[in-house]
Amino acid sequence: MKRSCRKPASRRDAREAADAAPHGDGRFVILWHELPTASARPSHFDLMFEQGAGLRTWAVERLPAADGPAVSAVPLPPHRLAYLDYEGQVSQNRGHVSRIAAGRYQAVASAAEQQCFRLLESEWDGVFRFQFLDEEAWSLSWESLRKRGGDEREAS
Repeated sequence: MKRSCRKPASRRDAREAADAAPHGDGRFVILWHELPTASARPSHFDLMFEQGAGLRTWAVERLPAADGPAVSAVPLPPHRLAYLDYEGQVSQNRGHVSRIAAGRYQAVASAAEQQCFRLLESEWDGVFRFQFLDEEAWSLSWESLRKRGGDEREAS
């Protein structure tokens, strides 16, 4: 059964959707990947989600702002589970990774064209929404579920 992870009308809708429809859960990590200056690609963030025996991974040059516009995300091949706990040099002179955030997630929706993850136990509390654009490009948005100023603000 396909589930939609359409942008909810409010934070309350997002929280209810995330709580009502988990497809699975696991660990996630956000790493800053500092590449050598001679690298063909720029340094970037790696967003990694535990799925089976590997990590579903996307690279983004910048993280999305809470409730802001989507950013470009590039899908990468699955990574080893060791990256959930690793910080340091990457083999074969591929730079250095540093942990930005880590915790658990619930898969809110999973389809070929969308992947939605509710991040838990993290300052990134909310739903990361990956939208398929083409074979080499996805978009990423972040629907924050944090209270601000003592009350919930509606998403625009």
